[in-house]
Amino acid sequence: MQSFLLQLLRECKEVVLGAVLVKNYYLSFVEGIVLDKEKVENDLDEFEHDLQTAFKVRSQLTKMVKA
Repeated sequence: MQSFLLQLLRECKEVVLGAVLVKNYYLSFVEGIVLDKEKVENDLDEFEHDLQTAFKVRSQLTKMVKA
């Protein structure tokens, strides 16, 4: 069971790192062509919410591994 949780933790870490890379790419992509600043801000808010959810899942998995 613990090896399964450790694998999930590694995968969560990869997802979070990938998400940060995607966010940086998105920001560099839209920087020069922003037509609807409000839409971009809403997209980033949704993205941040999803990223926070990923952190919460990773935190819960870490607690399970330590138990």
